[in-house]
Amino acid sequence: MSKLEWFGFIVFWFLIFKFLLYCFIFPFIRWLRSSGWKTDGGKAFAIITGGTDGIGLGYSEHLASIGYSLLIISRNPDKLEIVKNRLKEKIKNCPEIRTLPFDFSTPRIEDYDIVERTISELPGRVDVLVNNVGVSFKTGDYFSIISKVQSKLLQDMISVNSVSVVMM
Repeated sequence: MSKLEWFGFIVFWFLIFKFLLYCFIFPFIRWLRSSGWKTDGGKAFAIITGGTDGIGLGYSEHLASIGYSLLIISRNPDKLEIVKNRLKEKIKNCPEIRTLPFDFSTPRIEDYDIVERTISELPGRVDVLVNNVGVSFKTGDYFSIISKVQSKLLQDMISVNSVSVVMM
């Protein structure tokens, strides 16, 4: 193929690609964005476990900003109250913020009745669950010495990272 044929080939496929983008892909993306999550004026709740720090706090802020009522579950009641007040102050269009202090490292299954009762008492439906609670080793070298690690830490990891997923 000559250089002119290559140039024509490239221009042809560029125009085909641009046509597909503008006729199919961009409208599809706009449709996805417009069909976003519906909060029904605050009647829809989002439950966030581990919602007082890091990624969980980010989810709490975002879901509150788009109009969801929140139930934030974390083990520290003081931190829950601080986050609740900060979110109420920062995000005015969040209809309601509820908190539940709960320690997911508790190994008893019966303790999850508290969570179930709290969720059943919510005045709206639950649309979103962000199960963000988790525990890990402080550093990666613990994986090589797992038999020497405290059994309490291993039990907490199983309770928080596995049992909480099933129970929630």
